[in-house]
Amino acid sequence: MRTDQAGTGGTVEARQLEHFVTIVDEGGFNRAAERPHVAQPSLSQAARALERDVALFHRLGRRAGLAEAGRAMLEPARQVLRKAEFARAAGARALDLAPAAELRISLVHRPVPLTPAAQRFADLALG
Repeated sequence: MRTDQAGTGGTVEARQLEHFVTIVDEGGFNRAAERPHVAQPSLSQAARALERDVALFHRLGRRAGLAEAGRAMLEPARQVLRKAEFARAAGARALDLAPAAELRISLVHRPVPLTPAAQRFADLALG
């Protein structure tokens, strides 16, 4: 997902927003890089790309605090990521790629044989 940055003609990618939120949530670049599937170089690149026009962070040694622009951007970034995930999930459901739900039925008394139902619904597991 790419969207134009206000007033710059540049773009913001979802991965950059994910890294931005991760840096904020973890309180700095080093702790964010400890998360699975997150590398320090990609965090730094994402931050540099987002900060082309405005500083989002105050660097405090190895920690990063939010500058005023970063505070203003945080909640909209979270909203964009939530909406992107919602859209991805909706698309997966539309393509029937979402994991199948499991239905468990427990019977205390079996008044009729279930064999015909089991034959009719091949995916139904009786146990």
